[in-house]
Amino acid sequence: METVMQFTFVLEAASAAMLLVLLYIYLKSRKVLKNAFTLGLVVFAGFLFLNSIGMLYTHAYTAGIYKIELGFVFATAILKVVALAALLYITWKGV
Repeated sequence: METVMQFTFVLEAASAAMLLVLLYIYLKSRKVLKNAFTLGLVVFAGFLFLNSIGMLYTHAYTAGIYKIELGFVFATAILKVVALAALLYITWKGV
């Protein structure tokens, strides 16, 4: 049980790191393109980054207190990392 929580924490940290890279790329693109689409990407990545930081806090400080559905949290963390990795790959190739 604790291993799943630790791995979920690592996945959220990876998500936060990938989102920082995406934010950097989108902000760089925003300076050049200055359109609503790139602003939307910056806002989207920014809110997802805040979500990842919030989840890191939740996993770090409530790990032993609340017995939430770890399978669900773990599965969503995996899906988020896979989705962000795909988005980062596509964005990186386009730069």
